[in-house]
Amino acid sequence: MVPGEKEDDFTRGLSTRAELVDQLTYVLGNLTAAAKLGFNNAVAQLEVLNPGLQTTGMGFWRKVVDGQVILPPENATKETDDFLEEDDDMELE
Repeated sequence: MVPGEKEDDFTRGLSTRAELVDQLTYVLGNLTAAAKLGFNNAVAQLEVLNPGLQTTGMGFWRKVVDGQVILPPENATKETDDFLEEDDDMELE
C-alpha cells in the first residue's frame, strides 16, 4: 500500500488489506482491554470508598437507560465472551 500523508507507525510496512485488518483488530483489542482494566479499577475504588455499595449488575458492556442498568442486546455476546475468558483464566491459575 502507498503510505498516507499522516501514516502512523502502527500501519507502516503493511502491504495488504488483511494485514491492516489484523493490525486494527490487535489495536482495538488492546484498547478494549485497557478500558476494561480502568472500569474494574474504578469499581474497586468505589467499593473501598463506599462499603456495602451495590455493584451486582454492573458491567463494562452495560449502560444506564431510564434510571436502570441494562445490557444492550448488541453487547450480550461480548459480556458472555468476557465471562468465559475470565472463567478460563481462573482455571489456569
